[in-house]
Amino acid sequence: MQPALHSDITVVGAGLAGLATALACARLPLPVTLLDAGEITAPSSDTRASFLAASSLRMIDRLGLDIARQPVTDILNAEARPGEPVAPGSLHFTDDAPLGAVVENAALRTALVDAVEASPVVLENATSVTGLTTHPGHATLTTSSGKHHTRLVVAGDGRNSPLRRLAGLATRRHDYHQSALTFTLAHTAPHNATAYQIMFPGGPLALLPLPPTDAHPHRSSVVWTDAPAAIRAARALAPEALLAELQTRIGDTLGTLALASPLASYPLTQVLAESVTADRLALVGDSAHLIHP
Repeated sequence: MQPALHSDITVVGAGLAGLATALACARLPLPVTLLDAGEITAPSSDTRASFLAASSLRMIDRLGLDIARQPVTDILNAEARPGEPVAPGSLHFTDDAPLGAVVENAALRTALVDAVEASPVVLENATSVTGLTTHPGHATLTTSSGKHHTRLVVAGDGRNSPLRRLAGLATRRHDYHQSALTFTLAHTAPHNATAYQIMFPGGPLALLPLPPTDAHPHRSSVVWTDAPAAIRAARALAPEALLAELQTRIGDTLGTLALASPLASYPLTQVLAESVTADRLALVGDSAHLIHP
């Protein structure tokens, strides 16, 4: 006998992928529950930004999210060494058909949380998942709050996905032996909707243009990739020394530089699930394919 279902679809993990999936599924319409081990509506401390292609931007629009975005019309690519002039090649896209747009992860999360709270999705905080069993008509999650019965489980529970492991889904992993230092940069010269990708011997330095704020009319998101030891050393520098080192790498392109967020660093590892589905389970986001921080 099938037990009473808590929902038709249960999304586990309230990251960007889990929130977006829960919000989209709620439009079917079917009963949807979103579980997370933490506090789903807690403010985000993520200082990163994401470059979104046209299909992702259409999804944001169809989900009704109101979020500032910075279209990208130029990408400048170059190879260089610190202290040498950067003479990049350029790819240009028109204002009417930009390559994509950059959004800040924290702003995207806030918009998703607000939309999910206004939707029929049932939110369950502080609920960790420790078991998964499947049956002909449903799946049962063993959680810190008890048994949870649902027709479909969507795992958005991150790079080390417990649900992926519980379902026995194998992964292929590759460690790049590099880390990325990320932060928001304020600068006095406009970015002109331009993204930069400068290839240094230790790894690429990317600058993604960001939309303006009242405090900082000109901003970019920095993703600085190098060997883990080099990134630890860069993160330990005083702000003035870090900005001076960055200036030697990008020159005066963006004018005078200033930090506009805390620093964060991430290891670069690729994790690809060999299958993104199992019986009554689907993987989304980093649980399915982790390719970049």
